[in-house]
Amino acid sequence: MKTVDIDNFGKKLKIVQITDLHLDPLTSSKRLPEIVESINSLKPDIVAITGDIVSHNTLISPTTFAPLKNIEAKTYFISGNHENYIDKDKVLKLIEDTGVKVLLDEVDLYKGVQIIGIDYKRDKNKVYDVLSKVKLDKKIPALLLLHVPMDVRDERVKLILSGHTHYGQIVPFNFIVRIAFKYMKGLYPLENGYIYVSPGTGTWGPHMRLGSKNEITLFSVE
Repeated sequence: MKTVDIDNFGKKLKIVQITDLHLDPLTSSKRLPEIVESINSLKPDIVAITGDIVSHNTLISPTTFAPLKNIEAKTYFISGNHENYIDKDKVLKLIEDTGVKVLLDEVDLYKGVQIIGIDYKRDKNKVYDVLSKVKLDKKIPALLLLHVPMDVRDERVKLILSGHTHYGQIVPFNFIVRIAFKYMKGLYPLENGYIYVSPGTGTWGPHMRLGSKNEITLFSVE
């Protein structure tokens, strides 16, 4: 668990981010209920799931995602790259069936915050294309959910939540990730706000980390 305080957001809220769970047949039945329990203990206003929730087609069933129904806060989901490797449409439908709001290149207004969800993209220009089309009120703070961390600058966006990098997960891959990504882990200031890159709530491949930790992140913004 990690807590991040952010000023000048424009609205006082508690936001929880989880990302890159990579649920697999060995971990899904126990891991997701534990994560949901941890989320509820933080009593957030908003929960953001920023992609890569599962990595196996064998887990695409109502049972896998059922624990999401127990999250006691408004919850949003965006896709990551691993959703593209499996039956993405079915995954998104099952997630929506739990009451989680799936945002794919669209915006939702909740508790005085505009939440923008970007479908998986690696091209920053495509992200800007989405931002140019969604209707945003400049007077209302905006939260951008973006799986791959990018240097996206928009005066309307006060906070970007990303994942994807896993902070390398296992040494020495963190050095490789550092070369590939400008924003690798943690909070970085931007011209009009911040970007936060989570090291991930789960692991991909081997169920281990070396030089990094799984994380559920609580943001206290105001």
